[in-house]
Amino acid sequence: MGATDYLVKPVRLQECKGLSTKMKKREMPSRETTQLQGLAKYEFEKPIGQGTAGTVSVYRSKLDGNKYALKEIDLTFMQEKDKKNANNEVQFLRVLKGPTIVTFYESFT
Repeated sequence: MGATDYLVKPVRLQECKGLSTKMKKREMPSRETTQLQGLAKYEFEKPIGQGTAGTVSVYRSKLDGNKYALKEIDLTFMQEKDKKNANNEVQFLRVLKGPTIVTFYESFT
């Protein structure tokens, strides 16, 4: 099955605000405890793409050696409303599951 076999609709994050409280949050697999936190747990490999919201790059985990796509968003010049929307997107991505949806692992600032 390809992407054309699924109906794709735009999602309004504001309308899904209560979704994360209604759906059971996905349990993340436990990982080794280490002193490394945030971006320090990963090493940059290559860029994938860039858009108005940020850039996506491939990073390799220093803990397990797996490759992950990491979306970087510069919050420096964002208004509070936009920062809240970005946080809502993260909460929304935590609960999404599906055969064509990339798995969400963690977020940090």
